[in-house]
Amino acid sequence: MATTSVVVAVRQALMTALSARAELATGGLNGTAVQCGYGHPGAALQSESVWSEGGDVNLDWAAMRAGRKTRNESTSFDVVFYVFIQGGDAYTADARALAMGAALENLAADNVAALVAAGAFEVAVTGPRLEGGFTDAGRIALAVYTVTYLARLT
Repeated sequence: MATTSVVVAVRQALMTALSARAELATGGLNGTAVQCGYGHPGAALQSESVWSEGGDVNLDWAAMRAGRKTRNESTSFDVVFYVFIQGGDAYTADARALAMGAALENLAADNVAALVAAGAFEVAVTGPRLEGGFTDAGRIALAVYTVTYLARLT
């Protein structure tokens, strides 16, 4: 097992697995792929995008004993599903963000093998928390999910 936190590896494995899901790989507007990345894409942000962010890592050290002590890592991070609909309304933007978020829900329900391979176990997904806004050009919606996992570090 890992000797340091696996949050980076787990986040990357999750985003790679998400980008391959049919809901995002070909489920974007006009049958295009939804932009998926490890972190916020910055100026390259597209009208449909998914990224991970953060990582609240808690380490629980094993009891006192001789030799190297193992640690249990309990970590949570967010996965953000972003939608901008030009000239759209709040309902349409929220509905689309949730439809994209179904990719994460389905991944968690179907198979989290990629996350287990990265060192995680007992993976859970909570959310979404809906956030929104608008510009002169249209509506913005965010569906924010929290992914929590445990890992054993040596």
